[in-house]
Formats: sequence, C-alpha cells, structure tokens
Amino acid sequence: MVPFPRAVKDELLVKAHRHCCICHKNAGTNMEVHHIVPEADGGDDSPGNGIPLCLDCHANVEHYNAKHPRGNKFTPEELRKHRDQWFEITGVPEWQRRPGALVPIGPSRPVQSLLDQLGKAELWSPDNRSFLGSVRALSGAERDSLVAGIVEAMASEDERKRWDAAIVVEYLAEWDPQLIPDSLLGGMAKDDFFSVRSSAAVSFYYLASAAPARVPVDTLAALARLDEDWYVMTPAMSALRRLARTRSVAVEVLLEGARDGDDETAGRYADELRKLLREHPAAASWNAIELLERDVRPFVREVGELWRSVLEQRQRDGLPADLGIF
Repeated sequence: MVPFPRAVKDELLVKAHRHCCICHKNAGTNMEVHHIVPEADGGDDSPGNGIPLCLDCHANVEHYNAKHPRGNKFTPEELRKHRDQWFEITGVPEWQRRPGALVPIGPSRPVQSLLDQLGKAELWSPDNRSFLGSVRALSGAERDSLVAGIVEAMASEDERKRWDAAIVVEYLAEWDPQLIPDSLLGGMAKDDFFSVRSSAAVSFYYLASAAPARVPVDTLAALARLDEDWYVMTPAMSALRRLARTRSVAVEVLLEGARDGDDETAGRYADELRKLLREHPAAASWNAIELLERDVRPFVREVGELWRSVLEQRQRDGLPADLGIF
C-alpha cells in the first residue's frame, strides 16, 4: 500500500490537531492517515479520501474479517462522517468557543470510562480523588464531551450519580471554568439533594474569582440563607465574600442580611461583614457604614463602627476609598 504524499498527510494531520477522528484522543506521533476507499478499490491519494486515525482505531478499521463477521465494519460513508464531524470541531479555535458551549460529539473511550464511574466512584471520599486527575488528562474536546455527559447524569434519579457528577463540575470550575454551562450550575443550585447544591456553592466560590461576572448573585444569596443546609450555606457565604472583591452587589447582599434579618440572621451576616473587612478592606464604603450605624441592634452598629475605623485609616494612609456614585 502506497502512503499518502507528505503534503496531504500534513494537511490532514494539522486539520485533526493530531487527534484521532474516531476516538478523539490526542495520539501525537501514533497516528496514521487511512485511505477511506482503499487504493485497490480505486481510492486516490487526495485529502478527500484520507482520515487521520490513532493506531488503535486504524487497526480496528483495517482488521475486520468479512469471512467471519462480528460487530459492524466501518464503511467509507461512516468514516467520512467521523472525519467531517471532527474537522468541524477542530476548525473552531479554542479561544473562539462561546463560554459554556457544549460540542456535540460522542464520548471517547476515556470519557465514557469516566461517565460509567459516576455513581460508583464515591468522589466525596479523598481516597478516591485520583479519579479527578484523569479529568485533567483529557483534551479540550474530550472535556466538552464529558460535560455533555454530566448534564445528562444530572437528570438521573440516582442521588449518588448526581453527587459524583456534581463533584466533577466542582473540579472543573476550579481547573477549566469556561466549560461549564450556566444552566448546569443553575440546575445544581436547585437540586433536591443538598450535596449537589453544596457543589454548586463551591463551584460559585471558584467562579467568584475566575469569572465573577458569571455568578448569579440572587442564586448565590439563596444558597447562603441560614435555613439552608450547613454544607451549602458555608461555601455560599464564602463565595459571596470572594465575589464582593469585584462586584459590590455581593456586599449589598451581606448588608441586607445584617440589617433586615432576625437577630440570628443579622448576627451571622454581621460576622460575615467582619470577615470581609479582614479579607478585603477596600470593600468598606461610607454608604454601608451609614446603614450599619443606624441599626437598632448594638452588634450590627459595632460592625459599622469597625468599618468606619478601617475606612478612616485607609484615608489617612492615602489609599483609595469608595466614594459612591454621586
């Protein structure tokens, strides 16, 4: 069998980004350019008759025994569809993909293996977190495919499956947040199972730093309510404080809780405002101080006095202060 000319090989390998057009794994040097229609059957050496394959998939395509058929042989039509689908995906540069968009490809073997473990991996246990390292080893397209599978897993009635899937989302929110659709996080935040809601709160915590504009403050505020489960409320509160560094509306949520809630709620939010001031003194503003110092409860007014002392010190030090809109 005569190989394709070097120029044709180069063209096809570049288009495929040296990923297999069937299983989509990054095969590096372990690639072949396969004749879709064999030369013996009249196939030519043009790019239209070539498909880049990893060595494993190339062997599967080549070694079908028609005299003892088992399974289904790859047809030229199917191979062309695999190639064209993959070239359509790789034709869009990574940096031009819409954040959160899912690429409609079937799961590769590594991705399918990960999806099959959801509900069995018990990712809540630190002993099993090595599972998550294999997520990081996936290519960008494979991670897209994994997220598409996670969206399907979230529709399962199996709480353990949803929990495992949610922890993978939590992991991706830290490592590769642009992959996660906003709708997926919104659904997790309303899930009946508190552990899934907890993972949504943790994911928002990571996004509050990496992509603060994507955090829906109203959803986060609902997760931070005192009547929520502790494992949900605690990371949600932390996410609000982190978000307050770039979005002042998060400060407004904390102020509202300190001023408008019952004594227990006000006390918790007042504590959060103290923590915020330690973590991010620039959050102090005169508007917030006036609201806090007018409250009837001494512990809320104390927070206002603390914010005043910090803001006055910042002014003495010549540091910038929030002067408000007007």
